[in-house]
Parts: sequence; structure tokens; C-alpha cells
Amino acid sequence: MHREGTNLWLTVPLGNGITVESTIPPMKTVKEMCALTGVSRKTLYYYDKIGILSPSRRIGKQKSKLYSDAAVKRLLLIKKYQEAGLTLEEIRRILENSDTEETVIREALSRMEREAETIRIQMGKARTLLQAKEE
Repeated sequence: MHREGTNLWLTVPLGNGITVESTIPPMKTVKEMCALTGVSRKTLYYYDKIGILSPSRRIGKQKSKLYSDAAVKRLLLIKKYQEAGLTLEEIRRILENSDTEETVIREALSRMEREAETIRIQMGKARTLLQAKEE
């Protein structure tokens, strides 16, 4: 077995004079995943820790993490949901198919509307405090 970039080549003699050579699909290292997606190393490790994005393979004594193309797509999907304001728990529900995407997004919108109303109330109170100081 030898490594060319992130491609692994496996050469196996079959014992009948024939040797089979195969490639294992290209995998991304943590550094490559971070560069490709704009996610920090710390975030990638956190996602692994909470089980929302696990590496496709771990190799070597130090268990280096490698990610498949499917993992890249999953990470980009996670980022898309986060940019829309969904929490990691809401994203997990979508990814695990425990709820439909539409249901989770509707619930997230409702949560965000409540949070926005709370912020509007707090802003009004802060303005009142400022006006009292100016008088």
C-alpha cells in the first residue's frame, strides 16, 4: 500500500501470478477540510466530539482523521443550516431524519421570532434608560 496525495493505492498479489491494484477513494485531511470549507480545526473536532460529523476513517498510531467527499458535502450542509440560524441540535434532527427539514426550519423560525421579540423589548428598555440619563 502506498500513498499519493490523499489517494491510497493497494496492491495485492492473489497468489496465482496475478496482482490486483486498487485505489481507495480520495480522502481529505483535517487541514484540507478546513481549507476547503472555511471551518476551523477546533470546530471540526467539536463536530466529531458531538457526533454531528465524524471522520470517514482514522489511520495511524495517532488516529489521523480522514474525510470522504460525502463528509465534505455534509459539512457544507451543516454550514448552510447554521448560516440560516439553526442550532446544532436542530441541524442534528434534520441530518438524522428524526424530523423533516421543513418541520425543523419552521420551528427554528418560530424560535428566532421569539428571540427577536425579546431583543426588541430589551432594546426599548435600554433606550428608556438612556433617555432617563439624558434628562
